[in-house]
Amino acid sequence: MITFISIGLAILPALLLILYFYRKDKLKKEPKGMIIKAFFLGVLSIVPAVAVGLGLTYVLKSDNPWISVFIQSFIIAGLIEELSKYFVFRIGIYKNKHFDEIVDGIVYMAIISLGFACLENIMYSAGDITTGILRAFTAVPGHAIWSGIMGFYFGLALTNKEKQTSLFLRGIFWGVLYHGGYDFVLFAGIDPVLRESYSWLVFLIFPILIVGAIHVNVLIKKALKLDGENTITPETGING
Repeated sequence: MITFISIGLAILPALLLILYFYRKDKLKKEPKGMIIKAFFLGVLSIVPAVAVGLGLTYVLKSDNPWISVFIQSFIIAGLIEELSKYFVFRIGIYKNKHFDEIVDGIVYMAIISLGFACLENIMYSAGDITTGILRAFTAVPGHAIWSGIMGFYFGLALTNKEKQTSLFLRGIFWGVLYHGGYDFVLFAGIDPVLRESYSWLVFLIFPILIVGAIHVNVLIKKALKLDGENTITPETGING
């Protein structure tokens, strides 16, 4: 019974956040089939993230706890996980005809991240209700926030083919910065060596989440404004 409850708590926040981001697309709703596709692409993205992450964990070792925490947070978690989401987005969403607004980048990337976070949450919290509840208010919305921020720049890339590569890189930068920063203060605060003096760092996850939530909502409003002013097609970019 406890396992079923904890799994339910792992899935529920992801579903609620999917509904939240889906409703943010006020101009032209995405097909429900595409929303489901994006979610399961996110679930699948955890496979390369775990495989590459395990390999790098073995290769990139350090006896210095601060360097070790940096590697785990910014490289293993931040960079590898966000790149995994990016790759499934490029393969399964970016060229699709329904991806035709800037805000779509935010919506699809947030939902991909929630597929990732949902499976990750089940893995971490199965049988542990407390962990499921804590992650429901921290890690799960966190994934949606920093991937949603990435998605804004991916949407802009659709409108500006000449700057496509730089916009993709800019989005990945913001995603890794938020994700890595969140994990850095969390991992440092619970690290066996560092926590005696730096356990307070854990509480910095909350201002990071708040700032990120404000950031992604500002970008949603900006994307809707730009989408309202322009018609976008994958072939031609923006046509005013």
